[in-house]
Amino acid sequence: WEPGFPLLQQGVCSFETLAAERPWFQHLSRNGVEPEMYLPRAWLGLFTSWLPLATRVLLLRSLEEGSLAMLLATSLAIMDHVGSELLEQGDDMDDLLKVLEGIKDKPPHPAALITARDAWLPVVSATTARRSGAHWCWKALRRDGSRVLDHRGEALFTQRKERRASLATAGRALLKFCFGDGRH
Repeated sequence: WEPGFPLLQQGVCSFETLAAERPWFQHLSRNGVEPEMYLPRAWLGLFTSWLPLATRVLLLRSLEEGSLAMLLATSLAIMDHVGSELLEQGDDMDDLLKVLEGIKDKPPHPAALITARDAWLPVVSATTARRSGAHWCWKALRRDGSRVLDHRGEALFTQRKERRASLATAGRALLKFCFGDGRH
């Protein structure tokens, strides 16, 4: 892991660009559920929180070989799978987060996931290629053992009982770093 998790930050920025027109993404954003609240947990565990082991085994080689583009395409395919359920939840952040935490309970069929991922891949590849030279929103994150810390040294993701506060803290920290806090 590199200090500051630059690939994670680049991935979140790309995900936001790619998902911006999706109704589920707009619904999540309107209700304060930012990608920083769900993507790091999914990505840092290579989808262990979203997909059963058998599906992850099927995807492993493509994720290893496809790097960030494959990770993004897989994420977008999974989110499209739960998109209608997210839209049905209304405007309650807790309900939306429960759906995201429960993806593994109703995962996409592996064949459908691979088909959807493969449909996203050309779009993702084209978008990430165009942005490869662009400035990314770098955030001052670092790793301390298994914990991710913000620029103040505060843990962004904690145990389940403290998750809501820590996810909100993570989102605020990442957004603040992306868009600045006026003290440059």
